[in-house]
Amino acid sequence: MYADDTVLYYFANEPHLLEEALNDDLLLVAQWLHGNKLTLNLTKTKSMIIGSNRKLAGIPAFSLSIFDTDINSVTSFKYLGVILSSTFTWSDHVEYISSKLNKNLGLLCRIKYYLPYDARLLFYNSLVLPIFDYADLVWGDKDNASLMKELQILQNKAAKVILDRSLHSSSTDH
Repeated sequence: MYADDTVLYYFANEPHLLEEALNDDLLLVAQWLHGNKLTLNLTKTKSMIIGSNRKLAGIPAFSLSIFDTDINSVTSFKYLGVILSSTFTWSDHVEYISSKLNKNLGLLCRIKYYLPYDARLLFYNSLVLPIFDYADLVWGDKDNASLMKELQILQNKAAKVILDRSLHSSSTDH
């Protein structure tokens, strides 16, 4: 058995207090897992400090470990399909979903000539729209105009492909 989604959260004003508390609790977690015949996948275990760019710049590097195995420190990671960053900006996630969307839209562009309108719409609803919609309540930031503009461009591209319009045509013309 594995325990892969163990998450520890801490808040501290002093980095050395944070490091000490996390290492103590990581040891307790590892001992509990071992005592219950569970294993922790140390290659997938990551640590991330969350804060503003200004605050993160002032924090010295610290070391977390379990049973003499260092835990990799990251600035972003994918959790349940959403890319979380240490500054809680969503640009990494939007870049990730834009890449996925562009692949699917590229495929749709290549096969659109073989599909009637209904099939193109079905393709969009099953392989493009879920990427836009997945966890958008978490990462969707209507106040971040540049991120939303990037996604709107992809929505417009999808509409043009489905409606068999030129990709260079205006998205506001009727």
